[in-house]
Amino acid sequence: MTTLNQIKLFTIAVSMVLFFSMCGKDEDPDTEKPVITVAEPGSNDTISIASDPEMHIEFTTTDNIALKSLTVVVNDSSNIEVFREEPNVSGLKVHSYHDHYMLSGIKKLFQYTVVITATDKSDNVSTKTIPVFVGP
Repeated sequence: MTTLNQIKLFTIAVSMVLFFSMCGKDEDPDTEKPVITVAEPGSNDTISIASDPEMHIEFTTTDNIALKSLTVVVNDSSNIEVFREEPNVSGLKVHSYHDHYMLSGIKKLFQYTVVITATDKSDNVSTKTIPVFVGP
């Protein structure tokens, strides 16, 4: 093989390595976590089932690139999951959520916890934990 052919092969090989090493790389990796803005319930709100037997859960989740997943969980005072929802948010930049968890059989004041977890396409995670008191 002549020196000229070796130089050509070397140039092609280096070009291919540079091309493939640059493919698929983000120039600015996404490091921003999703933002969760809660309207209801407020932290440490007290809900009386005598006047309203529902826990209103309302919030908006946003991300600068795109959301991947969203989980809404309500745990009772024993930390047992009593409500779970995972709406499809894949690819959305903004998602507004509004739902109601029906409360019943409550004879004294208990603390419930609402946990909202949003994950974006780059696996950045935000979590909001909201304590709520529920009584008769």
